[in-house]
Amino acid sequence: MPNFTVRTINSTYSAQLELPNEPDADAAHTAGVRGALMIARDEVHAGRTAVAVELIVEDQGGRPVRRSVVSVSVAPLTTDALELRT
Repeated sequence: MPNFTVRTINSTYSAQLELPNEPDADAAHTAGVRGALMIARDEVHAGRTAVAVELIVEDQGGRPVRRSVVSVSVAPLTTDALELRT
């Protein structure tokens, strides 16, 4: 079974995780997305309204095989429109 490394990076946090039990790069990417969402959740909980976490999956040789960004944003909405609907 191949060995993958997932790196997660944003402006305040970086981590590297070895994933020796994932069958392929897509499964490693899915596991990495879960980790990136946990980072984003913590950042939003700390008061940030926009968070982007870069996710890189590398193969055994350290070559990137998947790369993406997980982003979460929180935007306040007015309640005026709700009153107009009723």
